[in-house]
Amino acid sequence: INPLTNKKTSYVPDFLIAYNDAKGNSRVELIEVKPENQSNKKNLGNSRTNQAHWIINQAKWEAARRWCKQQNITFRVVTEQDIFHTGKRR
Repeated sequence: INPLTNKKTSYVPDFLIAYNDAKGNSRVELIEVKPENQSNKKNLGNSRTNQAHWIINQAKWEAARRWCKQQNITFRVVTEQDIFHTGKRR
């Protein structure tokens, strides 16, 4: 349910990836790619657009986490901080 409109919506994440990790264990991840300014509350600033995106994203991601838990897979949000990292940890 979209928290701003109270309407049922469809949510399609960006990637579903199945792989073997460095130890040979099978892993499955559902990955959503979003800008940092729409996914991290402390980086929203005064932008009403970013604030609205953050509210909607939280609802989408909670639904994704519930679904992933039922499927025994991992849900992860990736931002430009993850993609273009400089080696510094957040």
